[in-house]
Amino acid sequence: MRILLMILMFTVSLMLFGCSQNEEKETPAQTAVPVEKPVAVEKAEQVVQQTREKVAEVAEEAQETVAQVTNQAQNLLPTGLALPSANTGETVYTKSCSSCHKLGIIGAPKTGDKVAWQPLISHGTETLVKNAIEGIGKMPARGGNSKLTDAEVRAAVEYMLEQSR
Repeated sequence: MRILLMILMFTVSLMLFGCSQNEEKETPAQTAVPVEKPVAVEKAEQVVQQTREKVAEVAEEAQETVAQVTNQAQNLLPTGLALPSANTGETVYTKSCSSCHKLGIIGAPKTGDKVAWQPLISHGTETLVKNAIEGIGKMPARGGNSKLTDAEVRAAVEYMLEQSR
């Protein structure tokens, strides 16, 4: 009886093993076949890339034109008046002033340092704005960004004052 059981188990094993081998042989090996992009897709991608480049080019030209027109308009205004700017004090500060005033480089009072700003605040906002526009000590005129308008410099000074009172 044991021998019959062993033969039966052996036969079942062979059948199972044989079936799995046959299945593997019958199933063709699948290999990754590179799929080529259709020509229309490639052309569409090229058009998209060319369009992006052209948009970037036009945007840059538009920014230059806006800057030129703004400067021309500013020159037509009476002295002391300024065009409204899209730049807020915080934006101007971040782009042009924070490089020195955030860390106190070359003696610039750190933004938010109430002790350092107190003597400056006592001179008045107008004096601080005038000094920022014309430059004072080691600080160059307009904080080194000659493209800033008087209104933008004022906004940055007022922002620093708000942070430092």
